[in-house]
Amino acid sequence: MNKVTGTIVDKISNSPIYEAVILLNNVKFPSNDIAQLSNKKGIFKLVNLEVGEYTIQVIAESYKSEILNFKCEINSEINLEILLESKK
Repeated sequence: MNKVTGTIVDKISNSPIYEAVILLNNVKFPSNDIAQLSNKKGIFKLVNLEVGEYTIQVIAESYKSEILNFKCEINSEINLEILLESKK
């Protein structure tokens, strides 16, 4: 089972960001896009991903959005820490 887990945190304070929007795009199959919100600890978990290349975009109020690219292989378990910078 391929999965991506991660934590969304403030770049300066390292505090978790609650209800950040995580948009996952399968580059080859855009119809399989997934959207999810981070929990109170800033954590998200995306499971049962197809093998392939992905783009993940994170959007949160008062923060600059962040875009990352990654490749999901067979039996991948990817863990990301995504640091968001305040718009201020």
